[in-house]
Amino acid sequence: MSRVVAALVLFLSPTFVFGATPEHRVNGDLAIRARDILKRYCAECHTGGLEPGTSKLKLMDHKQVVSKTTPIPFATPDGRSLVLDLVKDGSMPPANRPGPNADEIEILEKWVRAKAPAYPISFDENTTLTTIANDFASASADAKTGEPGEYLRYVSFAHLIKDKEPLPSLIVAEQQLRDALALATGNPASLEPIDATATTFRIDIRKLGWHTNDLFNKMEGRTIGGVVRFQLFDLILLEYPHARQLTADDLTTTRLNKLLARGSQIRPIPFIRADWLTGALVDGNLLSRALGRSRELTPLAVDLKALVALERALAQKAEESVGPIAKPFARARSARVPEAVEGGAPIPPLSAWYTGDVAPARPPFVLKAELVVDGKTVTRVKEGESFQLRVSCDRAVRFTLLMIQADGEVRVQPVQGGDFLKENTERLLSPNGKGFVISSITTGGDTATEHFVLFASETELPALTILRSRHTDKHVWRFFVNPTAKEAFDPNAVVRKVVPIEITSK
Repeated sequence: MSRVVAALVLFLSPTFVFGATPEHRVNGDLAIRARDILKRYCAECHTGGLEPGTSKLKLMDHKQVVSKTTPIPFATPDGRSLVLDLVKDGSMPPANRPGPNADEIEILEKWVRAKAPAYPISFDENTTLTTIANDFASASADAKTGEPGEYLRYVSFAHLIKDKEPLPSLIVAEQQLRDALALATGNPASLEPIDATATTFRIDIRKLGWHTNDLFNKMEGRTIGGVVRFQLFDLILLEYPHARQLTADDLTTTRLNKLLARGSQIRPIPFIRADWLTGALVDGNLLSRALGRSRELTPLAVDLKALVALERALAQKAEESVGPIAKPFARARSARVPEAVEGGAPIPPLSAWYTGDVAPARPPFVLKAELVVDGKTVTRVKEGESFQLRVSCDRAVRFTLLMIQADGEVRVQPVQGGDFLKENTERLLSPNGKGFVISSITTGGDTATEHFVLFASETELPALTILRSRHTDKHVWRFFVNPTAKEAFDPNAVVRKVVPIEITSK
């Protein structure tokens, strides 16, 4: 057997992943697989409806399946199971329909012996939100005064489970996340399953060292302002591309108000996809580890580690604290935000530091931006060379322009002529009517990359907040759109363009 094949065998083996599979994963997988079998072979007739040919029992409703009100419960531990009796004697499904095979019947038997752990009617977002709301209410009730769930965050694998599709290996996905959290924080992963299928987990960010909220100053131009409440988990939320707005009058939203309030987190995101978080923190996976290859932290995780170190330095009143090497927009890819689903509009990652262009699935307009030197399009400029940013749009829009230096410094870039673009009219942006000039490479060396970030909207944009970490050198920088009651705006009406500026000293 080759080394690669051997590694794959180990990679797919639960004993490699966990040593011994934990109870929550065993029971969770049984519940998911039992639901899948019942869904494929039985649920079409057992709908809970009154139509001819259907059953009053809704097999996807776990509460009905384990109800003790029936003479013989459909699923019960330590006793008979009507579901199994009917399947094994061939009564269900009817003779004209395919039934579970021997392996699938064995899974149902194991599920019953495990006391028939619960499964949801559907693995959709509403189910996940309800599960989180229930857990958050319980955890907040048990929290100490002043800690109403303030340090709780949630991740979910539920989106990976699709009806009539192969079941994912959740044991591998879970361990990848645990490994990523441990690698990124140096602390044992704090993941607590909150549902019977173990697809949604609670994270106590205090156990990861991500709870400190006084590590950033607000920048006003180049003047250092006051300390801003901004937790380390907020850096992750700024990057998240799958968020959706919750309906304001929804009961679940009301129950999650304390979690979603700006005082608790920077973006109103009740949970993030767990597999996305894994990839946001580390490059490589468990197979990389099996093959003896190192797993590297992403630039985002490097920022997080530097901020945890800063917290320790400030607590010890250390004189010096140095941040990471800045990598703004490292490996940035464009983000095309999906369309609204189930009434929930997307929340685009307009403030992401490691994402490039951002636009809705159906952009409201076409925005173009490119560097020019003497009227010619370029991607690279020399130190001291004058250049401009040529922009155009097929609608009349307002814009905000950011300049982000190679060392990460962020500033709002004013331009001559104001912040308005006429419809289908090219405009050359510059601070003085002549051009931008980068006089030196701030990071040293012969080359570097700076960036313009251009935001455009048909309505006026709210102010941007710029943050800088309290390191004495090599700061972590961030910016975010900061809507207020007076400056509310539709983020799905905004297009963001990121224009890299390659600089060379030669």
